[in-house]
Amino acid sequence: MSSALPFHRRKGFRLAMRYLIACILVVIFVFPVYWLFIISFKTPDEIFAYPPVWYPNSIQFANYLVLFKDGDAATVWNSLVLATISTFFAMILGTIAAYSLVRFKTGGENLAVWIISQRMMPPVAIVFPVFLLYVWLGWVDTYIGLIVLYT
Repeated sequence: MSSALPFHRRKGFRLAMRYLIACILVVIFVFPVYWLFIISFKTPDEIFAYPPVWYPNSIQFANYLVLFKDGDAATVWNSLVLATISTFFAMILGTIAAYSLVRFKTGGENLAVWIISQRMMPPVAIVFPVFLLYVWLGWVDTYIGLIVLYT
């Protein structure tokens, strides 16, 4: 029984170290998001204060008023709409393609390898042909062109 005790202690120590590393990684990845969110409610003096102000003294919405007043809201809205629609279509097409490649044995294994191998081609190599195609289709400077390109 005494030989099993050190094993359990080592196992407990390893588990504690894993949790500690996981917590440190969570803080490293979540802190910038927290900081961006908190800084959006601070005054300029609090933003540039040294030492840093961790919590705003009073919540300020002036930064959001500037965002919407200066016309930047349209660009944020465009980005949000395009990213949402493109992500939706990519998920739908990816789900359908993955299901057909996994479920049916139609030689799709070679197609899957071909699709993955296309990721090795640098995007700059296809910029000009894609641009010519978009000019021919009339998709230059349109939402549909960006959605198809991002999807």
